[in-house]
Amino acid sequence: LGLLTGVCLVAVIRYRSLIWVLLILIAIAPFNPVTAGYVERVIAGVTASDLETQMRLGEYKDTFILIARYPVFGVGFIAPPDIDLYQAVANTYLTIASNSGIVGLAVYLMTLLSVFGYGYRHRAEIDQNNEINDIWLGLFAGVVAAMVGGMFDHFYFNIEYQATSLTVWFFVGLLLAATRLAIPINLNKALGLPRVPKLQRVEPASD
Repeated sequence: LGLLTGVCLVAVIRYRSLIWVLLILIAIAPFNPVTAGYVERVIAGVTASDLETQMRLGEYKDTFILIARYPVFGVGFIAPPDIDLYQAVANTYLTIASNSGIVGLAVYLMTLLSVFGYGYRHRAEIDQNNEINDIWLGLFAGVVAAMVGGMFDHFYFNIEYQATSLTVWFFVGLLLAATRLAIPINLNKALGLPRVPKLQRVEPASD
């Protein structure tokens, strides 16, 4: 679902011709032996007719109760103090809220939204830079895809899967760097910045 969201985002923003290709692929997906299994799992998940989805609904219920009991800072990265609740949940945002509380979730979302806002403010400069535009769009779609995928998994915020979390923040850093590189340098402001004084070489005193 995250991959589909990222591709749709690229199609809507830049390559509109891909929309028709995506619609055709979605239409034939139930009849393709390769993708038919994925379609069946999606339908089973939406209708809550499989055991895995029912287990996840139970996890969601316990997590909401846990957040209601410890709403501000959560319970940390340890087992919950209440033995009647189960902490693990297949949702990045609920995992953050249960571990770090509403405060931690707010900081997490504000951090990602500030990255998107920074890119939105400089979208005109990004569009004019042909060398950065496609790279920025791909990174943006990747981060959005990770955020959508985080609604159905917890790997993006789990200390047991540090490589996955690191990959997401690596893409966020690349997105920030791509945005910064697309902004033209203001020479007047650059020249007005304080500089480190130039060091003068001192010759050693001769005997």
